[in-house]
Amino acid sequence: MTKIEEYSTVALKVVSPDRKPLNMTLLNVAYSPRFHTNLVLYFQMQKISILWNPNGDYLIYQGKHICQLQLHHENWIIKYNPIHTFFATQTSIKPLESAAPIELWH
Repeated sequence: MTKIEEYSTVALKVVSPDRKPLNMTLLNVAYSPRFHTNLVLYFQMQKISILWNPNGDYLIYQGKHICQLQLHHENWIIKYNPIHTFFATQTSIKPLESAAPIELWH
């Protein structure tokens, strides 16, 4: 189970319908450090008159298209931040050597 540690206000840079950067502020955002996706409840958006047009993939406020949504991993996203993974590798100073003939390995 994921624990919510706090609620806060978050400022996002999103893409406007004309593909220009736009600032969007989300209120009462839950922070859970182990949950890698931020969810926006459509019910909460409707309460403040923000609508989603699923045919045009954008949000509407007061009759204006305010934010272009993006599709990533079969989810509609307001702002996509990919998770970067890093793998630590170490090479041996001495190459591996075998006394067995090459025919044994192939």
